[in-house]
Amino acid sequence: MDPCDWNKKRRSPFQEALQFYIDRFGQDRIIFIICLFSKEYSAMIEACDEVLTKLENNWLLLAETEEEVDQWRDEMFRRNRASKKDLSDRCIIGMQWADVNSTIVSVTKRIEEHRCILPCSTGALVEIREKKLKDWCDLNILTAGDFHFVSDE
Repeated sequence: MDPCDWNKKRRSPFQEALQFYIDRFGQDRIIFIICLFSKEYSAMIEACDEVLTKLENNWLLLAETEEEVDQWRDEMFRRNRASKKDLSDRCIIGMQWADVNSTIVSVTKRIEEHRCILPCSTGALVEIREKKLKDWCDLNILTAGDFHFVSDE
């Protein structure tokens, strides 16, 4: 898409969506991940201009090769949206696309509170309440979620 068309047709809805997420979750809880798949991203530069203006410290760029990033980096620096240090610190270059999803999941994975889940004789998993666990305080219980840790050891 031509950057001029993007500015006319899509900029306003994009700004509204971005503002919605900022209002909903708070600026400090958002990380905007920019994925560059090729050098054909002239309209995306306009969108990134908005992101780097509103979320100046909450973005990350992923690209497979240095060539894909050069124009984007130069343009963001020219528009005074990011310093050379920011561009160096926030651009991850060289990661294979096959590894991106697993990396993002491992970095953003929330640590769940430890829950006790036991399998029933029917195979269904049942969560045991904390009160019941306190009654069983003399037992060491291996829960359904703990099995993968045991097999790794």
